Amino acid sequence: MIPKLIKWSTPITLLLSLSACIHWSKFDFLPPQEPVTPAMIRQQFRVGDTIKVYTLDQTIYEFPLVGVNNAAIIGQRQQIPFNEIDRVEKVEIK
Repeated sequence: MIPKLIKWSTPITLLLSLSACIHWSKFDFLPPQEPVTPAMIRQQFRVGDTIKVYTLDQTIYEFPLVGVNNAAIIGQRQQIPFNEIDRVEKVEIK
């Protein structure tokens, strides 16, 4: 019983190691996203929508949209400049 376990442990370990590397390498090939612009935000979201903003420094903000100007997305206590934004999503409240 033990020799069979040892016999199969090396190929299984190798297979798991390779599959983990392949999984992570997929992220290297993601296409770049379009930059977030005031026009894009005005088109896709409405004042009052709850949005989630992901910044380039990996910070995530979630808040109701109060407004948009040419420089930033505006919430009640937030003003996030467009040059710091990675992406924006609408939060669906259920």
